[in-house]
Amino acid sequence: MFVTREDGTQAVREWVPDHMGEVAKHTKADIFLLYRKPADDQASSEGEIEDNRPRFIIFGDASTEEHARIRTLVMIDKLVSLLLLHSSCNSY
Repeated sequence: MFVTREDGTQAVREWVPDHMGEVAKHTKADIFLLYRKPADDQASSEGEIEDNRPRFIIFGDASTEEHARIRTLVMIDKLVSLLLLHSSCNSY
């Protein structure tokens, strides 16, 4: 789901926003992909752990949110399964 750039930062692969756009269109939910702003040097020196993972924010009525959330979780589950399958194939 993520790709590591040359500078070491991570970004969402190109197809993830496209897939989430399809989920939004199908479910009529509003889905936003958000990143945290980078922490300043003072905050990071105080021992806070920097979490740069993107967040999906889903808006809509209760059934719309639930439908979009489930479709998003299914996408993530498929990705994890593929990663586990790929890593187990490379271990032989």
